Amino acid sequence: MEDKANGSAIIDTLRGEIGGIVTVNPQDSKEARAHAAAPDLQAGNCCLPKTDWANDLIEEAAQFPNGRHDNQVDAWTQAAARFRASAHSGIYEFYREEAVLLYALYPTQNAA
Repeated sequence: MEDKANGSAIIDTLRGEIGGIVTVNPQDSKEARAHAAAPDLQAGNCCLPKTDWANDLIEEAAQFPNGRHDNQVDAWTQAAARFRASAHSGIYEFYREEAVLLYALYPTQNAA
């Protein structure tokens, strides 16, 4: 979740209700981030389920950057950047690192 504009207030509210909120302060424009993430998609490194929301994302991406909405495309570019920045290339390692981070942030919620 972006820690900008209304995002800061939303983050404060959700942190009390949902564990694991990760904030980002994106660099560059949405268009630049989409261009940086495009090779992952072009290489076939992204997979979407056959769902209505995935169809909506594809439609939004087809209209980007001139479409009415761009939030899903922007969220996808953030996810792609996070995967690329991970120290390990495997999905298992990514989620293992996330679990370690969450445990460090919320140790009492994760205790048995």
